[in-house]
Amino acid sequence: MGDGVTEFWESMYSEGRVDSPLDPMILELAPTLAGGSFLDLGCGAGQNSIWMAQRGWTATGVDIAPSAIRMATETADEMGVTVSFLVADLTEWVPDGRFDFVASTYALPPAGPGRSHALACAAAAVKPGGTILVAEFDRSALGQEEGWLSDFDVTDVDELASHLGGFDIAKLTVETTRHAHGHDEHAYPVAVAIARRVG
Repeated sequence: MGDGVTEFWESMYSEGRVDSPLDPMILELAPTLAGGSFLDLGCGAGQNSIWMAQRGWTATGVDIAPSAIRMATETADEMGVTVSFLVADLTEWVPDGRFDFVASTYALPPAGPGRSHALACAAAAVKPGGTILVAEFDRSALGQEEGWLSDFDVTDVDELASHLGGFDIAKLTVETTRHAHGHDEHAYPVAVAIARRVG
């Protein structure tokens, strides 16, 4: 993805300009699943991975920003929770193994080959019978609020669905969801895919 993106997120986390609330989609979906291994793509400060580990999941969190991973590791240690955290660029990284639940919420790389790689790897990382959740700002969000979203930041349900061959799709829709960007919270249209790998 390049050093510029790494530097951006590194500065955001090191300066404390990223709010890290638990993701309500993960909180709603996880209790309906049987448990097992969890992969959190773009984990940020690790709040979702830690929450999952507290509930018996074997959790792995991946993020491009070293400061985010340091923060996540320190928090997990303070809470006495075991989570595997690692620094990686999702435009190049290939997961080592497969998981019962893979989540990428507001973590897709910018549009282009790197995003395609990330989505393909996310889908490939799901075990047979496992579940994937992907949520990202929908294209219809362009122009909202202060215009901080660009064409490279958004997706649509067609792009998400194109990487879900071999899955039974449980949800593929656009939802209006409240989301914190920095310390401001607004409602945005979000493309959401939830699917179960056949097998």
